[in-house]
Amino acid sequence: MEPEPSKCCTKCGELKPLSGFSKHSRAKDGVRSNCKVCSAAQNKAWWAALTDVQRERSRESSRLYATNNRGKLRAAAAKWKAEHVVLVKEQKRRYKERVIAESRDWYLRGQLTRGLPTNVELPQELIALKRVHLAIKRALKEITS
Repeated sequence: MEPEPSKCCTKCGELKPLSGFSKHSRAKDGVRSNCKVCSAAQNKAWWAALTDVQRERSRESSRLYATNNRGKLRAAAAKWKAEHVVLVKEQKRRYKERVIAESRDWYLRGQLTRGLPTNVELPQELIALKRVHLAIKRALKEITS
């Protein structure tokens, strides 16, 4: 098997595979000169250095672009989804699991705090015990019926 081509990052100096670099169509090798990790750190530092006025101007510019190019952005999103069907399915599965788990916790919190003030904070151990309690009740119901 042939090793993946690699490149040296101009920021950190590390030799990384080309998959560690963002695409750049005008570059000779088709990728940026600094790696994704360094780019992310650079972008985070740039965003943190902005004033509130500059941040709001940047957000407004993004909103305006999205409004004026809605069709183009939807087409790009549809194309990406069509090319990444497996990834989209996995994301949907993880989202569904998370939402179901959160709704279960919401239900259990409601069961445990019935009649108490709404600002009562419950420990996770108590919620876990209530989950076990309900599972035992369900199992007993199945056995008896």
